[in-house]
Amino acid sequence: MRYCYYNAHPRRLHVDDCTKRAIALATGMDYRDVARGLNAHKRLTGAKIFYEKENPRSYVENVLGFARQVVPKRKDGTRISVASFAAAHPQGRYILSVKGHWTCLVDGVLYDTWNCGALDLYSYYEITRFQRRNIEREAHFRVKEQDGTWAVTVIDGNGASATKYLDKRAADAYIAELYDRGMYNWDEIGDWI
Repeated sequence: MRYCYYNAHPRRLHVDDCTKRAIALATGMDYRDVARGLNAHKRLTGAKIFYEKENPRSYVENVLGFARQVVPKRKDGTRISVASFAAAHPQGRYILSVKGHWTCLVDGVLYDTWNCGALDLYSYYEITRFQRRNIEREAHFRVKEQDGTWAVTVIDGNGASATKYLDKRAADAYIAELYDRGMYNWDEIGDWI
């Protein structure tokens, strides 16, 4: 499982906002819209704070319309880990619930402010309707092959880019390094929808 640091908080603060971050990234909604939605939904659920257990669940299920999938325990009483779930689900968008925390998995990559891959998975939501977002504008790349030469272009999101022209073996190694650094391949994800 790959992990990519991601903090959607508008001021990049580390606060108890994992539900907002996970919902915003998985659905493509703006972080502030999710925050407003969760806070408004408190009036219906009676929650005192937006992240009380039932408020985010009710918001995702009743407002956004996604069904919660509970992960059953195995015969030996243990649960699968987030990393095991990620390995079994290399494609798709998921909001994952572990003990006291929500996180987001997009195409096998865990996006969060910390790597919770070793934790037990309790439940998840598969997000089937979403708006694609440029997850990290400064951290994506494109690959183009022509006549046995691979052009790997890293784009910073501000109009600047750098291209390396490599043979297949060197390009594969460079692409693996870019993935390890948390970047993603724009051509695999596609344009915004």
